Amino acid sequence: MVDLSGLYPNICQAQVAQAAAMGLDLPVRTFDGTDVLDSLMSSEPRVMGSSLVASQLSQLQSAVIPTLPCGRQLVFNCVSTWGDKDFVGLAGIELFDGRGFPVVLKDVGRQVKADPHSINVLGDYDRDPRTPDKLFDQVNLTRDDLHVWLAPFFGGRAHTITVDLECEMEISMIRVWNYNKSRLHSSRGVRDMEILLDGFPIFLGEIRRAPGVLTEPEEACEVILFTQDESVLEAVAEHDWLPACLPLDSEEEEPGEEADGKAGEGRPPTAGLQVSYVDSPRGQKTPRAGLDGRPMTRATERQRPRGKVCSSLTITVHSTWGDQFYVGLTALEVLDSSLNAIQRHQVRLDAFPRDLNDLEGVDDDLRILDNIFDGVCCTTDDSHMWLAPFLKVPNNSVGDASEANQRNTIRLDFANPCEVAGFNIWNYNKNMEDTCRGIREFSVHCDDRYVSTFLCRKAPGHTHFDFKQLVLLDQPPSDTVRRSARAAPLPSRSASRQRSKAEGRPPQGRPPSGSNRRAPEHIDSPLRQQYETPLHPCGFIFKFLFHTTWSDVHYIGLDGIEIYDQMGRGLRQSNKLHGLSSILQDSI
Repeated sequence: MVDLSGLYPNICQAQVAQAAAMGLDLPVRTFDGTDVLDSLMSSEPRVMGSSLVASQLSQLQSAVIPTLPCGRQLVFNCVSTWGDKDFVGLAGIELFDGRGFPVVLKDVGRQVKADPHSINVLGDYDRDPRTPDKLFDQVNLTRDDLHVWLAPFFGGRAHTITVDLECEMEISMIRVWNYNKSRLHSSRGVRDMEILLDGFPIFLGEIRRAPGVLTEPEEACEVILFTQDESVLEAVAEHDWLPACLPLDSEEEEPGEEADGKAGEGRPPTAGLQVSYVDSPRGQKTPRAGLDGRPMTRATERQRPRGKVCSSLTITVHSTWGDQFYVGLTALEVLDSSLNAIQRHQVRLDAFPRDLNDLEGVDDDLRILDNIFDGVCCTTDDSHMWLAPFLKVPNNSVGDASEANQRNTIRLDFANPCEVAGFNIWNYNKNMEDTCRGIREFSVHCDDRYVSTFLCRKAPGHTHFDFKQLVLLDQPPSDTVRRSARAAPLPSRSASRQRSKAEGRPPQGRPPSGSNRRAPEHIDSPLRQQYETPLHPCGFIFKFLFHTTWSDVHYIGLDGIEIYDQMGRGLRQSNKLHGLSSILQDSI
């Protein structure tokens, strides 16, 4: 076997892929000192962690880089950083299975563990958002502190991230996104990494340093391939979101790009985030240190949502995404003031109609109400979903109390009064056709007091990403929601307890729940045009692409953005800047 460590101390992704295809043995690095490049750059030795592999194998032994390795438990060991001696971090991890499909973790909090867990293990921090579950929140190309993992770095010990895949699974590609908060703080990113699958090493090498900007996606991640099968690679390319974010022509440099440079030479200074400094004995300003001597680091603060204190909460369904006969949900989580899910045993659940079993001639249907609290959220298996007959009320009968009592409702009674800030909602997601059964408009009442009417996103019909929607009670939508739905009264509690079978209501004109046939329903929506500017475009996310500046080659900025609805009224500030503020927080 040829020892490649002397010629190529850091094996690149292409060499790993070639080795995987040819079944080569790659030598194990001991990570006990600096390599040739380190000795040329700096005489000061790097602070190294502990290796999980080098302690088990001698210098003469080697680790096999396999083709499509199969296993259940992945361990990522961060052996060293790109210079930071106090902290180590990552922005995200992406996994692709043996068929080339993205791997979506169903319960990130349970399946992902880290040691050290985060910087919350230090005495100076409490509830810092940079926890290991953010590595799989599918927000990877980011500089936002709310979507990264950061932990203290200790010399001589292992820093691991353990992922439980819950079943034996083949791995075709792993993409590691390094810490990318800024050019300075990118030194906290991982440099030397070991990846083990069920205890066997499948990758030993270096992860490229992130550039600290969002304009170079390929430079912010490291791609590790474990196959050369063309069909698998085509599947990976088909389901990968990254190629759409890459520039069309990377060979031509824009004017001023050379002056910018990776080292930032010639770039004028600009004010950044405020950092707390203290005076040193020599009169110099140094960052304030924590109890263990580490410099303090601060995450972007999230404004605490204002919740509603109540003993019961009622969700009234006004419309679906097109189906006139059925309405359903995949999962629902009720959030407290800290945006943590309220435990299932603290909630008594009821609905009217309760489920399809309320219909005459339907018994033992698996899509019962309790499924929305069974913990299975991102799925297409309808045995983990709730489905009920949809009670369509004419718009002109909103003020009629008897008609209002026939609306679909979901009622949650709490064991003790608690503060409810909002929901996490997964809409009905059986398949692409049946997503029309999902909830579209719904009202919320706390202790029979009306809060607001909200719009629920349509599910995608697949599980390639987590389609969870966060709904906060203190951020109601604008008046684009139907006025009739907003004015609807709350059904009485006595009516909510009634069952359809007791009333003897036959399912007249209702097709079987497994059928894809449904009557057409007119849905007010703006005309979709491809090349002309549409009239009153409607959507959830507005994206602004900035192509040029007024001659500045270093920075780009705005004073503000104002968005107006179809009536010419400005949207509330909490709505229009909710997503934009987190993106632009650290960009200047």
